[in-house]
Amino acid sequence: MIEQPLPCKSKENVNVKAVFIQQLQNKYKLQYDAIRPIPYIRDKMYNVKSIFVESTIEALLFNDQFDDSDTGSWEKLNNYHQLLKFDSSNSSRKIVQGDPGYGKSTLTLQMAYDWSTKQTYSPLCEKEILILLRLRQLFGITSIYRAIRLFLLPRDTIINETDIKDILQKSSSAVVILDGFDEYPHQDGENLTDVNRIIAGNMFQEFHVIVCSRPLSMPGQIPPRTQRTRLNGFDRRAQQVYIQKAVTNNTEVAEKIHSRLKENPVLGDFCQVPLFFVMFAHMTKENEKFQAVNSATSFFRHVISCFHSHLQNKVSDENVKHYKIFENDHTNLDELSFQVLSSNQEITWTKDELRVHIGDQFYDYYVRLGILCEEEIFDSSIDEFSSEVSPYRVDVHFYHKLFCEWYAAHHLSRLAENMNFLKLKKLLRKLDLFELHYVFRFACGLNAEAARKILKHLNSVKGGEQFAILCTLEQSGKFTDIKENVSQLCSEAIHLCRDDSRVLQRSTIQLMIIASRNEVSLNRKHAGR
Repeated sequence: MIEQPLPCKSKENVNVKAVFIQQLQNKYKLQYDAIRPIPYIRDKMYNVKSIFVESTIEALLFNDQFDDSDTGSWEKLNNYHQLLKFDSSNSSRKIVQGDPGYGKSTLTLQMAYDWSTKQTYSPLCEKEILILLRLRQLFGITSIYRAIRLFLLPRDTIINETDIKDILQKSSSAVVILDGFDEYPHQDGENLTDVNRIIAGNMFQEFHVIVCSRPLSMPGQIPPRTQRTRLNGFDRRAQQVYIQKAVTNNTEVAEKIHSRLKENPVLGDFCQVPLFFVMFAHMTKENEKFQAVNSATSFFRHVISCFHSHLQNKVSDENVKHYKIFENDHTNLDELSFQVLSSNQEITWTKDELRVHIGDQFYDYYVRLGILCEEEIFDSSIDEFSSEVSPYRVDVHFYHKLFCEWYAAHHLSRLAENMNFLKLKKLLRKLDLFELHYVFRFACGLNAEAARKILKHLNSVKGGEQFAILCTLEQSGKFTDIKENVSQLCSEAIHLCRDDSRVLQRSTIQLMIIASRNEVSLNRKHAGR
């Protein structure tokens, strides 16, 4: 039973602003002290400072002749502190874009740590107030002051929404970080909310505002020349720093990890994504067999296996037998995952509705695994001061979107195997290839017959050729299986265009690396533009 909000205590002889700041710091400490690099290892948590490693960060430099925010060149920043200093646009609004798993949320927690602990190396130490909100929590909440009270302050706080408004209006300096715009329930702007007003520059104009989002879900209404930055993932230096900070000081072990990534371009590309490198580094230290994976499918299959093995090693033999059923048969979760990815991509459910879909025991097991995560959400349709019904509910989401893609791929592989090509082609049009390319890759790696039909579809769509080759590689992980396709691709003009999606650019580069490693000649006359 979730606790009800407690009545406010007296504010006589209390410095409300000081209490507000202290309660914010306490909230952030709960978050940045509870980082789990491997979600199923619940008894091992890290402070964000002990594991945070910067991705490569770039900022878009504007061309003064144009107002279009897409016009300009990208310049590498020295560090994340420049997000608060670097400003060629004279804008107090910053957009931080990054694909799923690139460390946007971890970066925001590092900022919260810097502010809360007054780290002198950070520009945030000079800021009076920092507000960090996870936008996926704000369904039905239009007031920023209400959101702050509900999600950043304790239930029994003496501070109300009027106090918060007064404090912020009188603040000498404040930073507002809005994390996960791609998951914001009101991102379409049809419901006018304070969050949309803040992003558009119609509210908190004097505040420094940072909005984090995936590249394909960027805010539409932003002030002209809003500063855009992007996270580009882990390079070798960042990987080395992470291993030394959070995994091991043993240089021999670290070198083994790096050599394996260098030998396998597919694995190396996958581990440019910080989330996956972190899992790879920790898991390979525990089990060197993990280094033997040779495709995205085999990588993720082993990740999933580690989740199950870790939990099953802790329970009785009788429970292990029972849990093996849930490990091997996840049909209902597969179907549900595919449905959301092929429609609105809102991969969050209430606890009650998800239990109905997948069953109580299955649900409990996957929550214990760490693949499904529970999160307390305020239900704006319920009176928060009601003594009969709690205004809070539990919502459930995947630990990471890629887990949803993994299970959706199982459903797709079964459908593709038994569906005629025309029906399958119509179905595949519902999936955004550039945003959900791992669904395609996993499905091909899971089922050879499904792969045959999916590859036929990919070769018929614009930009699908590179993905088709990578999907072929998923089936065996052997270069010989794709050598002819890569040779054909490299014999023609190879274009890397700024207008291409980041996923397509990376896929093209990955194929060029594979070709180079296997001594396939590139068409140097036409390569790149």
